[in-house]
Amino acid sequence: KTLPYWVILLIDCMIVVLTGVITRYFEVGGNTFVNTFGPFIAGLMACVMFYCIGFKLFHTYSHIIRYSSFTDLFKVGGATIIGATLSLVAGLFVNGNLPNIVMPGLRETLIILVISTMLMWFIRVLVKSIFDNLRKDFNTKKTFIYGVRSVGVGLAKNIKNQVPQRYSLAGFISPDGELVGQYLVGAKVYNDDENLLRHIIN
Repeated sequence: KTLPYWVILLIDCMIVVLTGVITRYFEVGGNTFVNTFGPFIAGLMACVMFYCIGFKLFHTYSHIIRYSSFTDLFKVGGATIIGATLSLVAGLFVNGNLPNIVMPGLRETLIILVISTMLMWFIRVLVKSIFDNLRKDFNTKKTFIYGVRSVGVGLAKNIKNQVPQRYSLAGFISPDGELVGQYLVGAKVYNDDENLLRHIIN
């Protein structure tokens, strides 16, 4: 059971619009904000169209449950960067030439880019965390994976994607001390220390 892709796309677009309106208000002040509200909203809607191009290219609205790894979040960032870049380019031609449309300036565009990207990341990580927690029950067993290379990481992803979830990934065991202290697939890498691992499990 999943939401239609257009719902996720709509949420992302609303984030861009809301961030743009708030940024505009603090950048120009209340009076200018009210006086130019109509033209700015028109320009902001044009920006949303450019952001949608980025969302389409990177398919950021698909499989949102798994959008918690660095690679997937990087795609969200790439999509918003494309949208911001296209908005800036369009603003060079629109601002001053079309009186009924006001596109965000460079400073506003950068603020919208940073804040909207962070909000999209936060929502995806939050949804992923809630989803993972809802799948756990009292019978879920804490499990360590021996090895930190591609096979171990692949096994960890399979464990996390099980429905219902029978195992809870407690961490990785590094037999040769590689990557100790770092995190893979959201789990910490530990030394091959039996006493330490027993303490963590308990």
